[in-house]
Amino acid sequence: MPKFRDRTGRPGPATWEMGNYPEGQDDYPATGVSWYEAAAYAEYAGKSLPTVYHWHNAAGVGFASDIVPLSNFSGHGLSPVGSHQGMSPYGTYDMAGNAKEWCWNATDNMRLILGGAWNEPRYMFTAEDAQSPFGRSPTSGFRCVKYLPGTASPKAAMDAISITSRDYEKEKPVPDKVFAIFKNLYRYDPAPLDSALDPAEESTEFWKKQKVTFNAAYGNERMGAFLYLPKNAAPPYQTVVYFPSSNAIEQRSSRDIDLFGWDFVIKSGRALVYPIYKSTFERGDGLKSDSPEATTFYRDHVIEWSKDLGEQLTISRPGKTLTTKSSLITA
Repeated sequence: MPKFRDRTGRPGPATWEMGNYPEGQDDYPATGVSWYEAAAYAEYAGKSLPTVYHWHNAAGVGFASDIVPLSNFSGHGLSPVGSHQGMSPYGTYDMAGNAKEWCWNATDNMRLILGGAWNEPRYMFTAEDAQSPFGRSPTSGFRCVKYLPGTASPKAAMDAISITSRDYEKEKPVPDKVFAIFKNLYRYDPAPLDSALDPAEESTEFWKKQKVTFNAAYGNERMGAFLYLPKNAAPPYQTVVYFPSSNAIEQRSSRDIDLFGWDFVIKSGRALVYPIYKSTFERGDGLKSDSPEATTFYRDHVIEWSKDLGEQLTISRPGKTLTTKSSLITA
């Protein structure tokens, strides 16, 4: 308990001062608490920290594409509880974004903390995250559960969870002949792009944004890309081609594109290209996640993503031509 002090050395969350929360934050979530503090408070209140299974069920992670756009992943700070409209199926607010929430279950010497925070990517709503139970980040919060009278969680629901990840340092390269076969899967014949520039243009203090559409390298499909041109630089631009998080698979409209954490690229005087890859946004086709599944369906998508990224694009505008190949645009 001597470790759990506020900024002034008084007992309380790490974000508090003089044993009290900041003025004007009556309706904000309590953050800066360790797992131990959260668990102790829950017991004091006659409640519990939720297991990851109860949390996932209540949060409605299967409805992430509807909940996340209405939740606080703004990058600007905490918001009062319930001030965003991202409501989960059981009437709870802010399970996506705002403050992360400690859960009961351990994994190794850490504890699960779910939901993502205001300063994290949107996909953290559905991602597993584990932190030291002593961690007192300004984004670490919690919510309690109260089980129905006469019921109790099965012991298995309270047990530690094993989270495994693939260690690529231990992987052995395939023989050259096998690699050549894999590489050939990613080849394609260049064809006319038939590109078209959308006349609509969005403008902010820092950039101009336009959309171009063109033929994909497969399936007689059309795809699009958004081009962000910096206002504080002149061509030729150094350019970054963006590859989004798995959240783009869940969203159905590119109007929901979020440059969270990437606007610095444009502000630095570089151009940013944001392609609408296969299965993302309005190009959704049944792929549900970016988890490597043992199916040709997932493998084919990885190949198509590579072609979307590597295809040579020609984007024409009055008085200039922008050509991008791989990750470079020259003007």
